[in-house]
This record gives sequence, C-alpha cells and structure tokens, in this order.
Amino acid sequence: MSRAMTLIEVMLALALLGVLVGVGTTWITTSSRLALEQSNRLHWQRSAEALIQAIHDDLLLGDFEPARDNARVSRRVQLNGSTLSIRTRANAHPTRRIYRFDPTAGDIRTWLAPPDARIPGSIPADAAIVLAGVVGMDLLIDEEYSLLDVTIEGPERKTVHRQYRIGEIP
Repeated sequence: MSRAMTLIEVMLALALLGVLVGVGTTWITTSSRLALEQSNRLHWQRSAEALIQAIHDDLLLGDFEPARDNARVSRRVQLNGSTLSIRTRANAHPTRRIYRFDPTAGDIRTWLAPPDARIPGSIPADAAIVLAGVVGMDLLIDEEYSLLDVTIEGPERKTVHRQYRIGEIP
C-alpha cells in the first residue's frame, strides 16, 4: 500500500525548504561580504607595505655626488608637512621623487621632479596615485638628521610604520 503526501505535508516541506534557503542565502551573503572586507584590508596592507618599500628603494638609489669645495651640501631627504622629497635616481639619472599625502582625496601620490627642484605647493596633474584609502601620513626626521620615521594610517586605524637610517650631513 503506497501512501502519498497530503497537501499539508507538502506545504510544510515547502515552508521548511524556504526557511533553509533563506538561512543559507543569508549565511552565504554574510560570508562573502566578510571575505571581501578582509581581502580589501589585506590588499591595503600589502599596498602600504609596497609603498614603504618604494621609499626604502629611493633612499638606497640616492644621488651620492661628492660635495664640491665651498658648495652648500643639500639634504637628500626633505619634509614639508605631509610631503616627502628624496633625491634619488631614475633611469640612472639623478632626480627627485616626491611623495605627498592628499587629505581631501585620501590618497598618497608620487611624481618625479628635477634633482634640485623645490617641493611644489600643489600636486601636478601627472602625479600617480600609489596608495588610496589613506587617513593620515606622519613624517618625522630627528634633530641629528639621521632617522626618518614614516607612518601611514589607513582604514580602521590600520597603520604601517617604518624607520629609515638616512645618515648625517657631513
């Protein structure tokens, strides 16, 4: 004797299936949103560390021309508010790499300038964005001009910090 499902049993099974699908959809949506947020945090962290490494590389590739007699020795690293300027090399030629935090856009931009150029007051149109989602950038050189501190703050108070030994001016 075969027993068929009654209409009430079918409706209860469909209702139970609907609840399970709703819970599953909510769980998948929440899991994918959390995974995307974690991926974005990790991407920002890696990008900030790459920027810190680029500053390190610019310091290593610096312009080490010997000072001429009676010539004023210029400092390779200059700070002006949230702007870092490093005399370095690009394509084997002396140049100046400038990094500037733009608080209105929330990003750090970089560009090349002539090696003896002063730090400009505005960001040129061809400046490249090297890190977005930046809340703050703190730059500090100690009194002996031997250490450079760079701290970059991103979303959710995430920070990347590095201290560079830049040496003393003779």
